[in-house]
Amino acid sequence: MTTRYITSVSQIPRLSAEEKKDIGKVENWFSFKASEYYLNLIDWSDPYDPIRRLIIPDPGEIEAEDGDLDPSGESKYTAVPGLQHKYA
Repeated sequence: MTTRYITSVSQIPRLSAEEKKDIGKVENWFSFKASEYYLNLIDWSDPYDPIRRLIIPDPGEIEAEDGDLDPSGESKYTAVPGLQHKYA
């Protein structure tokens, strides 16, 4: 048995030309690879199919956002820089 991999979004026949164009922008940032087996598990009629959302890149992944280097606010509670306290 041979497993065939798709290595470019443009190779996925079930995507529209517009989707391929939008999603193709993500390939400039991240590599893409999926087996035909996983692509066949996708319900292509559902744009929110969970497997589709795991496999097919989303253009939102490359949108720049101003973020916080400490989103959970841990820096003000850190006694020693680089040391993590773990409690059971």
